[in-house]
Amino acid sequence: MKGVARFLVSLGAVALACAAACSSSNNSHGNGSGGISGSGGSTNGTGGNLSNGSGGLGSGGSGNTGSGGSGTVACSRDLLVAATQNLAQALGAADATKLPLASNATYHENLETPSFTQGIWANPLKIAHQRDFIDVDMCQTYSEIVVTDDHAYVLGFRLTLSGGKVSDVTALVADDGDFHFDATAFLAATTAEDWSVVPEQNRPTRDQVTAAGDAYFNSFNDTSIQVPYGPNCTRLEGTADGPCSEGLPPPGRVMVTDRQVLVDLSLGTAVSIDRFRGLPDSHLFRMVSGEITSIHAVIICDPTCTPPATGGAGGGGMGGNAGSGGAGGMPSSGGVGAGGIGGGSAGAGGKGGAGNGGRGGMAGSGS
Repeated sequence: MKGVARFLVSLGAVALACAAACSSSNNSHGNGSGGISGSGGSTNGTGGNLSNGSGGLGSGGSGNTGSGGSGTVACSRDLLVAATQNLAQALGAADATKLPLASNATYHENLETPSFTQGIWANPLKIAHQRDFIDVDMCQTYSEIVVTDDHAYVLGFRLTLSGGKVSDVTALVADDGDFHFDATAFLAATTAEDWSVVPEQNRPTRDQVTAAGDAYFNSFNDTSIQVPYGPNCTRLEGTADGPCSEGLPPPGRVMVTDRQVLVDLSLGTAVSIDRFRGLPDSHLFRMVSGEITSIHAVIICDPTCTPPATGGAGGGGMGGNAGSGGAGGMPSSGGVGAGGIGGGSAGAGGKGGAGNGGRGGMAGSGS
């Protein structure tokens, strides 16, 4: 009998051990925080295995099957193209909410920060031309837009997206009085140019086309810099549509700062939104087979770009008293312009009075 009792006690211990092990095994496959239905936020979980349940193959959540992680929307060309289409609809309706705006989206227009119901959004626009540039790496777009009906405009719109929503809209709004402004002439010239997709073997890299734009800007103050102009390169600035290498400002008169660049490789184009002698500006550079073929510029002058008389003084600098603290005017094609960067004397005009600390008149024929 004692032997039987010992046998039954041993058998009970084995049963208890088995029950504990089975319970642990079931937990690793059931509703616990690991295993197949674990709390991992991705298809493969965060590690672990099917027995110890610290991650496993769960697709998120702590329930039986989970509901997936909280990941963000990946940026794609299709997403960005759709945003530019939304932009056209929004401008046509004077309704920015037709864009997929983030709840905290910001708006900038000519260095100011109006609301999405002010500025260019105040009235519906009839768009005569829109060309879009797509940068998936930056998740940004730039749209060159021309309006010729009623109030004419040449516009540059950059959209920045994050998580599938537009987080920022930056607009350059040029109209009558801005640098060489003529929407009709701009429309005729831009639609006559070749903006077809560049064959892959002829496309620049991101670095190459960005460097080409930088070389152009930097050559304003260092004429030894070689800019890779193509033989038929043209620069479009409203009424000014001529060779890229001609009509540039003399050295030391113009600084281009705060350059923010997006690149559309399929169109071989870099777009720079920047400060051109302190003024809101965009320049785009198309490059094919290692050479710049087209440059487009939209320069905002507030309120005027009227150049001084030939040989006259440059405009007053931004923020300087009597033209003594800011960038001088860009000299006209026949003049010299006294208001050089950082030290012009008694600038001749511009916003704020006769050289009294306002934005001087842009006195150049090129950019």
